[in-house]
Amino acid sequence: MPQFDSVTFLPQIFWLTLVFFAFYMVVIRDFLPGLTRIVKIRKKRLEAAQKTGSEFAVETSETISSYEDLLIKGADSSRQVTGNTAQFGSDWINSSIDDLEHNNIPELNKNFVQANGKIKSKYYVIRELIKG
Repeated sequence: MPQFDSVTFLPQIFWLTLVFFAFYMVVIRDFLPGLTRIVKIRKKRLEAAQKTGSEFAVETSETISSYEDLLIKGADSSRQVTGNTAQFGSDWINSSIDDLEHNNIPELNKNFVQANGKIKSKYYVIRELIKG
């Protein structure tokens, strides 16, 4: 077999070592720094994306909690306004009824009786004149 020929074995090892060493130096000097930069950039981008993602998650949870707080406060304030409005309306109706019963109704009744009496008396007079 030719690969085990002792005459060409040493030069083959020499050239293999030389080519491998040259290839190794080119890779280390030219390609490896570029690959290292790419790996570092990707790592930084991933870290930034994770940081942004975690910040987004925190912001999302804060927004949800703030929305829920606003919703609860809005419901409480609307419940309070509705209760106050119902109480104010009830108080106003009660005071209006009390005013009508105590102040105006006796006077209205008196005026009604006087007007009714005048009408009845005129009717009586007219009826007597017609009969008579």
